[in-house]
Amino acid sequence: MFESIASHPFIQHIEAHFQAILKECSALSAEDYLDWPVRDAYAGSWRIYPLYCSDPGWSVGASIPGNRRRCPEVCRLLEPIEGLALAGFSRIEPGTHIYPHVDSTESLTLRSHLGLFVHHGAEIRAGDQRRTWEPGKCLAFLSSTVHEAVNRGPTSRTVFLVDVLAECAHLPLRTRAV
Repeated sequence: MFESIASHPFIQHIEAHFQAILKECSALSAEDYLDWPVRDAYAGSWRIYPLYCSDPGWSVGASIPGNRRRCPEVCRLLEPIEGLALAGFSRIEPGTHIYPHVDSTESLTLRSHLGLFVHHGAEIRAGDQRRTWEPGKCLAFLSSTVHEAVNRGPTSRTVFLVDVLAECAHLPLRTRAV
């Protein structure tokens, strides 16, 4: 089931900065992305450009410091989000199917996908609902929901993926001391 995004300040924040996020993502090439590390979770090509992960054991975590330097504006936009668990760009190539799964994280998260480079041949299912992405708009669902994605279109689909701990998803953004 997809969540209503209206009551989640972090999602409104992400959508409000769509152009800045799109600009930094556009500067990346396909070669900058890494293969999703759990290879048996999908068929085809699922690649990520990770920017933040609270799990120190995540296998692609070593790339994050360099990636953050290449996307300073996006990383600045992530700073006020309380309970940030994971953030980065997720790209699936034509013909890719991410199999139905439930994320095996120790903490429940609210996952959001901000549509960046999207088309109607790509779709996501959460629970029994199917959606397509729209540029500049987020789709959100709980990580405990069975979900899958497929790209039947002619071009890659790229979203900005942000996971926030579910207990923090309704909190206002943190203010920074000046």
